[in-house]
Amino acid sequence: MGPSFLSSGTVHSLPRDLAHEVRLFHVRLPLDRDLPEGPFSSLSPVERKRGLRMGDIRRKREFLWSRWFLRSLLAFMTGQSPEAIRIRTGPSGKPDLLDFPLHFNLSHKWDRAVYSVAPFPVGVDLEAPPRNAGSLGRALLLAGRF
Repeated sequence: MGPSFLSSGTVHSLPRDLAHEVRLFHVRLPLDRDLPEGPFSSLSPVERKRGLRMGDIRRKREFLWSRWFLRSLLAFMTGQSPEAIRIRTGPSGKPDLLDFPLHFNLSHKWDRAVYSVAPFPVGVDLEAPPRNAGSLGRALLLAGRF
């Protein structure tokens, strides 16, 4: 097993293959429909309230679907259920995973969401390439960010 830490009296470890890697995930969000009740109930009360407060239906769906995919992804990686995943907002406003030595970040725009997960602080941003950038320009824009 990889590194472990103590939280709330429970020790959790990362599988060896995750101990030094950044994992990136891309999801197309189904913004043509509401999040079904089952997945909706796996969100935290704060996430549900925040999502339902959004007036614009597209923004509401984008937020709720992206948070559900995040919880599902973190649940898969930790072996927990989506509703058992505890996320807090840190002092800088960045979400943080409690109980596991994983860091994550997400970015959503249009009908897309990207997620990064690693055992150390990590970030990801979803942006549109400049209109005049061809495929080489888009690749260089992406490579320049790393």
